Amino acid sequence: MISNFLRNFILVASANFFLFSFLAGCSNSKMLSVKNSSQQTDCETIHIDSVLVPKHEKRQFNIENMKLNDNCLFLSYTYSGGCIPAQSQVVLKEVDQGSFPKQAMLDLVITPADACREIITDSISVDLSYFNAMARDGGIVIRFFEQEKEIFYALPLR
Repeated sequence: MISNFLRNFILVASANFFLFSFLAGCSNSKMLSVKNSSQQTDCETIHIDSVLVPKHEKRQFNIENMKLNDNCLFLSYTYSGGCIPAQSQVVLKEVDQGSFPKQAMLDLVITPADACREIITDSISVDLSYFNAMARDGGIVIRFFEQEKEIFYALPLR
């Protein structure tokens, strides 16, 4: 009788332990993909010759805010996810030097694709030094692929 009681107790206790561990692990994994904007102070470089990521392998995003601080472009954006930690990078798609002002099309690539639908807010800072010559020659309009927001980057002549 005692052995049945002890066996049932151990079975219930271990089932509760595994259930608690699973639930705690899932809630912590969502926090991995969220970055605090105050933690990210470095400007990342624009990837110019990156391999293009197929559309089905990247996440859709929405730019919430863009602002310039010297040659750093700060982006605040949202995307859906939460199950898999995200990696983000800014990729140069094209530069139109024939227009005035010149125009650059960038893309924010967030990978890998994630089936979860939690809305994640994140940020990234991008170094715009690559565009400095164009910024001194009348400025450059910077747009992001499939987004309506744009920003004008200009520097004074030396």
